[in-house]
Amino acid sequence: MKSTTATEIRHLLARGRSTAEAGHWDVARRCFARVLRLDPNNEEALLWQGGLATDPQESIFYLKRALRINPDSERAQAGLRWAQQRRRGKQPPADASEKRHASRPLCLLFGLLVALALLCVAWRVGAFADHLEAVRTFLVPPTTTPTATATATQTATATPTRSPTNTPTAAPTSTATPTATCTPTSTFTPSSTPTPVPPTPLPAHGVRWIDVDVSAQTLTAYEGDVVVLRTTVSTGSAQTPTVIGRFRVFRKLLSQTMVGPDYEQPDVPYVMYFYGAYSIHGTYWHDDFGRPRSHGCVNLRTPDAKWLFDWTTPTLPPGDTEVWDTVSGTGTLVVIHN
Repeated sequence: MKSTTATEIRHLLARGRSTAEAGHWDVARRCFARVLRLDPNNEEALLWQGGLATDPQESIFYLKRALRINPDSERAQAGLRWAQQRRRGKQPPADASEKRHASRPLCLLFGLLVALALLCVAWRVGAFADHLEAVRTFLVPPTTTPTATATATQTATATPTRSPTNTPTAAPTSTATPTATCTPTSTFTPSSTPTPVPPTPLPAHGVRWIDVDVSAQTLTAYEGDVVVLRTTVSTGSAQTPTVIGRFRVFRKLLSQTMVGPDYEQPDVPYVMYFYGAYSIHGTYWHDDFGRPRSHGCVNLRTPDAKWLFDWTTPTLPPGDTEVWDTVSGTGTLVVIHN
């Protein structure tokens, strides 16, 4: 299997797991389906498709495929037992003759329908969590590699005051198109807000950092207190706001397909993650900069994003399409405030 395909499969699996845990089952199933198109014998994707299937018979279909690939898989065996018990637990439809004799007054029927609707709402609140808990024994392997997360420091305080006197340099003009293989990642909003930390002083002379003003819809890049780039951006909308605080860039990709509950955006260029699924990235699908409209990310014009991508750390090694820094926490500081 080509390394680019293996990388795409790895990220699709990570994306599917994270969205399933977040309750976005349709997105997760699409991710695992894409894995199976690339690798029809991927045991992990088959197990997850079996666990997330809404129909017990569909679960059995995927889990039996997993067992044909690996007959000794204890996870697939446990999953198949679960799916078969689930199928046996399904109630058969009521006999037609019974239905004919089950007439009730209209008011009673209306009351039953209202009660059923309320029960459905209550069931939906915890159904996906209960379902995942039931299948976790075979979906989650005994030993897993922890998913890399941002180790950036962050705070909910406002950005430090400054009074730069230098004028911004011209925006970069490079429009090179990234050629990296798109690798999907999580784009759902984290379930918790950033943990506040004590405020820190302005970066030392010459240290690179980024200021994002959500109210003004601007991004300013500094070296110490010297402005080297200032441009308008589009941050998160009122429904999906951009997170506020201090962070550090911990992951960069030349190009990436971003998938969410209601969108799939291919070939997003120059992606710089600073907290969870939040990133600064280039944008080709709109020119509405200066107004909030994203799903939480900071949208930049593509030439500006390329310049910032090359300027920030961690630095992308020559020939690579992706770089991580989740240990040292020395990526470029990002300060986001209202």
